[in-house]
Amino acid sequence: MMPENTHTTSATLRADLDIASGLANGREDALQDVRDAARGVYAGLLAAVDDLPALLAKSPAATADKVTAALTGPLAATRDLVHRADGYTGLNQRDMVYPDITAELDSHHWSEQPGSTADANPSVRHERGWLRTFHRGAHVLNLWFTSPTSLAAAALSGRGPLRDTREVKAAITSRDTPGPLHVPFQWPRGKDTATTNDMTWEEATSYLHTYGFTLTASSLCDANGVPDPDSDGGRQVHTWIKPDARRTAPVSVRLYERAADRPVAWYWAGRISCLPQLYRICVR
Repeated sequence: MMPENTHTTSATLRADLDIASGLANGREDALQDVRDAARGVYAGLLAAVDDLPALLAKSPAATADKVTAALTGPLAATRDLVHRADGYTGLNQRDMVYPDITAELDSHHWSEQPGSTADANPSVRHERGWLRTFHRGAHVLNLWFTSPTSLAAAALSGRGPLRDTREVKAAITSRDTPGPLHVPFQWPRGKDTATTNDMTWEEATSYLHTYGFTLTASSLCDANGVPDPDSDGGRQVHTWIKPDARRTAPVSVRLYERAADRPVAWYWAGRISCLPQLYRICVR
């Protein structure tokens, strides 16, 4: 006789597969409808407020401020809806199904990193889904969403790829906040033969100073910028920190020597390759 818990597990797996199949077979058309509707609403809102700047210029400052504040939220929300709808791509029944993912990210204090889609350089890449990046303390979680409740792929700093829903759930619901992971977090070590051709030490440090970063540490490092007190190459890595009230951990940028006066820069999501990218990180 088969144990009852085996029946339960089997039924759960079948239910998960049914949900995944439903997502793959039934929701692609619905998501296309959402994409079309979101674009229509956003275009309508933009058209409706097209003449607003000229009108507000002739209004009292207090009135202009109130109108602008009232419109900013709906416009941002609609733009975000378009972004999300466009990002859900390539559903199939092999996706990781996680119906409670949004609620559990929130209840376990994971914060989404604003604008991370454009700048993220995670250890895992995937051709499907909308990449959203979350952080909690020093931990960084990259999730590729193919619908509001399904993932094509996932990766956690210090642990690498997460292969199934159970691993993703364990990463999200773990209690080590903000304590260290069992595998310590490390800055990316991937080799990159390219140098930062349009950013000098003087330019990079000037940006960091200007936007409130403080140099907190300087130490010897290996060829990949990882601190190593025994390194004999003479390279140094400099760590710059900026407190941020919106996040549980400060923003951290590291500069290390690679070629002449051209630094290589990293922050939590990966390589900073040019001054415009460093500027976007500084002003967030």
